[in-house]
Amino acid sequence: MQHNPLSVRLTDMMAEAPKIGKKFHSLLCFSSPELALLATLARRGNGSMTMSEISELFDISKPAATQLVERLCAKGCLERCRDAQDKRIVRVRMTQDTERAVDAEIEQILSRGDRVIARFGEKQMEHLLSQLEQLREIINQEIQEEATV
Repeated sequence: MQHNPLSVRLTDMMAEAPKIGKKFHSLLCFSSPELALLATLARRGNGSMTMSEISELFDISKPAATQLVERLCAKGCLERCRDAQDKRIVRVRMTQDTERAVDAEIEQILSRGDRVIARFGEKQMEHLLSQLEQLREIINQEIQEEATV
């Protein structure tokens, strides 16, 4: 099903607002970092990542990335596999059941986003998301500036 590109942006924005975001999706048994990792894996073409990639992408230490992956492995959501080109590299990927469940959940979230946009108005949503993206950029700049002082 083809979704409005604004639905993807809306979903990304909702994921950054935990109070609202948790009401927007039904995967409440997962923490925000767990959901973010599952969504990231779902979006990747090859569907797998190394611990280093997870650590860098989420700006967390390798031990924190390992703990995150361990929690999802314990829930039966992720599995470890060897890299096809370099057997020394361990990658993590979603299990087939988890991949199906996440795909279905993403479909439901994007469909809900489409309905929200239809009610709110496409132009209004575009304007709102642009403003929120600008606000996020300003906040990130402020945080970076504070860190250098």
